[in-house]
Amino acid sequence: QEGAQEGAKEGAEEGAEEGAAEAPAKEEVEVEFSPLRSLFDRREFEDMDKCLSYMRKTYDFVVPDREYCTDVEGVLRALWERITEPPHACLYCNRKFADPGSCRRHMLDKRHARIGTEAKTRTGGTDEAGSLELQGLLEDFYDFHGSTREVTERIQDPGEKAGCLHRFFDEDRDGHLDFSELSALWAAMAGGSCSSSGEEAPASEAAAEARPELSEAMYTAACGKVGADPKEGLDIKALTKLYAEAFADVHAHFTILQDLLAQKLRRRAEERRQATIEEGEDEDAEEDEDEDGEEEEEEEEE
Repeated sequence: QEGAQEGAKEGAEEGAEEGAAEAPAKEEVEVEFSPLRSLFDRREFEDMDKCLSYMRKTYDFVVPDREYCTDVEGVLRALWERITEPPHACLYCNRKFADPGSCRRHMLDKRHARIGTEAKTRTGGTDEAGSLELQGLLEDFYDFHGSTREVTERIQDPGEKAGCLHRFFDEDRDGHLDFSELSALWAAMAGGSCSSSGEEAPASEAAAEARPELSEAMYTAACGKVGADPKEGLDIKALTKLYAEAFADVHAHFTILQDLLAQKLRRRAEERRQATIEEGEDEDAEEDEDEDGEEEEEEEEE
């Protein structure tokens, strides 16, 4: 009897444990997508902009190149499905998980609550196929052919403007501006040097004031002003705070950024045009080789 009671007790405990383990997964499935709900927790808001602002402030999450995004809700839906539907992939490194909860915990623990373009293997190498998958995830939600002025005029919030500036100069896409990246921003906005992409910055009345180069001492002081670690650099939240603390006029800097973005788009268009030309030349060369091969076969038969 004691053995039977113990067996029944163990069975009940196992059943309870299984039920408890299944509960979170069931909860994840029951929650449907809403552009008003945070991707990383259960918070809901009365409009999408407030939701995006919350995720930016809480998790440093931003919709990349927002100025060119034609369907922000579509982007959020695609990201939501990537987390909540198999294979439950991290938005940043593309690592796969058994359930949405594990995926979210990983993103928050590793500070991966942002969109990446380079997938990683478990050993830290680059996963080429995964990288292509990440890069293609949001293609349908963007239009890089429109007028730069038209798309950037939609952005009025100082925090979003700071986010655009941060993304443009975050050369290594690690979510922080280190000394060299902030120096590139400082130089470009002074109407002199180059952006982190190596492009000539346009002259501007707003940036015409003579400014000294950003020294390491100035960089360290700027980090200290907003509570950032100089070794790590400034995240979007810190840069936004720095602008708010009179680091510079974010609206004037954003005006200059519009010209830099236009240059970037022209360069991309030229690269696409050149790639199309080279692709056509390769196809012509292959056709010539095929024709030569056919002629040789005919001569051998004769």
